[in-house]
Amino acid sequence: MEKRLQITSARLRGMRNSLQPINRLPPELLTHIFSEAQLRLPSFLPLPSSGGHDYITVDWCEWLWLLQVCRHWRGVIASSPGLWSNVCSSGNSLEFLRRSRGADLTIYLGVRFRGFSPTLMEALAPHTLRFKEFHMLAEGPELQDVLKQKLFSSPAPRLTSLLIEMEGVDDLSSALPPIFRGHMPKLKQLALGYFTSWPKGYFRNLTSLCLYHQKESGWSSTTEFLDFLADSPRIEEICLIRGGPMRPSGTDVSPAAGRYISLKRLRKLDIGEWPSAFTIARFLSHLSLPRTTEMYIWGHIFRDHEDIASVLPEDISRLRNLKAIKSWYFIRQTEPAYITFKLIAVVGDTLYMTGAFPLSQIGVGAISRYPLKKVKALTLREDSTQIRRLRVSDWKGLFSVVPALESLYILATASPQATRAVISALRPPRLFPPLLPTLDGVVCPALKSLEITEELDLPFLHICTVSSERLMCGAPELEFLFRGSSPPRRLFPPVAYDSDSDSELGYGFDFVTPGTSRIQSIQYVKWEEPIRIAPTSWPTQAFNWSQGRHRASF
Repeated sequence: MEKRLQITSARLRGMRNSLQPINRLPPELLTHIFSEAQLRLPSFLPLPSSGGHDYITVDWCEWLWLLQVCRHWRGVIASSPGLWSNVCSSGNSLEFLRRSRGADLTIYLGVRFRGFSPTLMEALAPHTLRFKEFHMLAEGPELQDVLKQKLFSSPAPRLTSLLIEMEGVDDLSSALPPIFRGHMPKLKQLALGYFTSWPKGYFRNLTSLCLYHQKESGWSSTTEFLDFLADSPRIEEICLIRGGPMRPSGTDVSPAAGRYISLKRLRKLDIGEWPSAFTIARFLSHLSLPRTTEMYIWGHIFRDHEDIASVLPEDISRLRNLKAIKSWYFIRQTEPAYITFKLIAVVGDTLYMTGAFPLSQIGVGAISRYPLKKVKALTLREDSTQIRRLRVSDWKGLFSVVPALESLYILATASPQATRAVISALRPPRLFPPLLPTLDGVVCPALKSLEITEELDLPFLHICTVSSERLMCGAPELEFLFRGSSPPRRLFPPVAYDSDSDSELGYGFDFVTPGTSRIQSIQYVKWEEPIRIAPTSWPTQAFNWSQGRHRASF
């Protein structure tokens, strides 16, 4: 009777549970909901566990708590192989492998949990036919032994994403040994750390490629690397983080003259921490890129004798992503932390130059190498005590390369000297003896608007002088827009002053034309948005991956 009572009670609880709205859903839909509770890393460059990302090891098993909700949920989960298809080097990996049955497998070895179990290696060997993704990070000697095991002796016909990294060594071979019998016909995404060579013909028809932290003695030549790219005409993303054809000119094997690799589908090119700007220019000189390619070049990439133009090849006609630049961000500063190195990026129709560029790297001759004649919008910021600020003459030279400029935006927070120098550079030249005003010599003759952020003490007389004299020369009237937490103290209401705080620049009250000292088009907007100094797509996935692998906090 007690046994019957227990059975009847259990059936009653089951009936009540089946009446819950969520349990009326078909098992397939309930399985899909459960899958959303699982931690899913990107198929290309998954975040490493060694960069202080403790949440990866915590969240990985949280979804298993669903097993404790009720018998119905346990049954649905147990009979859903796809929920058990993510296998990692943890204590319950064998259980996951057993319950996954015929589902495609995603393998993480050393990514979420360190170490390799020989038992797990043996258990995985018969299932290579089901491998869809395979990600493995290990110390050098450990990985060398693993690569020789039976696990890599069988083909992987379903494999689409592969990541293998060997770290913590400098004296082992950088050649990747044969794996999966070379039979990986569906492989699209490849990431290799440390390795500089692999069996010929292994990786073809890739869509995503990442090579990083390669051994210097094994760097490929430009010819070898172009041969490799030629086998993957469908490639969409290339990340080279201290990896690729980086040999010095004396040891490189140059390709035949006029050889170019056309990457018509390339969406993103990420080049980071190369030894010199020259090696970047040499690589780009053999590429043909579409207009839609986003290009990021970052790191401590300039040697002492190199400038900002050194990353460009002599002929940029095939780099079509550079031809439609209409907006330019020029940011000289050393904060936040990731600006301590340089970033040059082309995203859409916008060029970004961000970092602590010394004056020797940003001369007019260097900047003019970039196709900036169609630029209509320019954003400036200069805030650094570690490098010499640009003077009025320097800004005049910089403005000379953007003759079509119509809109100027100055991020003036904590940099009043730079703001005054920029505005002074916009003033027309003085004519002696006095002649009829003309547009000749006026920098940015099409400039229509000037926007300044968080500048409370900009002298009204100074901007009046610049605006009125440009107007007299035939330039459009400047429209001023100020953004700040509060209105500029000396602009509202506009009044004339007997002296100007910028008198040391030689622009005194006696040069203001009578009747033109008031600015008609001036507005104030309360500013609450963060300052934008880099593309919204920055930092890129490749940058985050690189910094995470080296335990840096960015």
